[in-house]
Amino acid sequence: MLEDLSFYKDYFGTTIDKATELKIKRIKAVVKDDKIYKFILFDDNIDLNNVKLKSLESDNLCFSHYIYLNDPTEFELKYDIKKVANKSGVRKENIKLFVDSIKEIYDVCSFTYEYSSDMWKNYANNGRGICLVFEVQDYDMLFPVDYIDKWKINYSKLLIDSYKRQANNEWWGYSGPMSLLPFVTKNPMNGELDSTKEKELRILYSPFDEGLVNDGYLYPNVKRDTRYVGSNVSYDYCKLKLSQIIIGTNCDDYIRKSIAKIYAAKNIALLYEDYS
Repeated sequence: MLEDLSFYKDYFGTTIDKATELKIKRIKAVVKDDKIYKFILFDDNIDLNNVKLKSLESDNLCFSHYIYLNDPTEFELKYDIKKVANKSGVRKENIKLFVDSIKEIYDVCSFTYEYSSDMWKNYANNGRGICLVFEVQDYDMLFPVDYIDKWKINYSKLLIDSYKRQANNEWWGYSGPMSLLPFVTKNPMNGELDSTKEKELRILYSPFDEGLVNDGYLYPNVKRDTRYVGSNVSYDYCKLKLSQIIIGTNCDDYIRKSIAKIYAAKNIALLYEDYS
């Protein structure tokens, strides 16, 4: 049922402990000098720009609910509820409750392991944005992204298998394929944009663990109902150390001065980059 996946086929084909070892090995194979990159765009939305600057000042990263990510196909999860109910013996309404609740679990923060002009163009607003350079201090915090046409993932079989494992006390919980795969797989193409060029790694964060959403109580569409859009999460929590700020050539003067002021006392190197 995971045959078309490049990494998570092996990840979910072994034990939890060995899966973690595989994940760390996979990420270390592509990350150079322990560095990953976070591109941040700035545009004409002054209020949003100031929110981003405030996060930088507080040494926080913005984690987004998936509906606010730039790919509208980000969370495609198709399954045959009748087939799942017949094979698992679980009632349809309980299956739907489980699947719709899964969508709420994590917020997402995206990084790349490859510094490139494509990232400046597509994710830093043609050089109007910035790039944060981080040193990875704990590789287990990261998840690689598998680029796959999402219709190839057989979520019906995954659901049936999840219910069987749960009945046998073998369920991985919210680290299992049903809960995790929607957050770590992407369609190769996002319209005309080739997503595979992102070379993406992700950190996932559950605001429910901290009681930040609905006092920790999870249900379908809870984030929409509470008007929640995302979380600010500290670099320390993410086990990342900020080492450099790279400012795009087309970044406007207000953003440049604001960033220079923020990092004047932080002993962080400011560099300038012409991405073109």
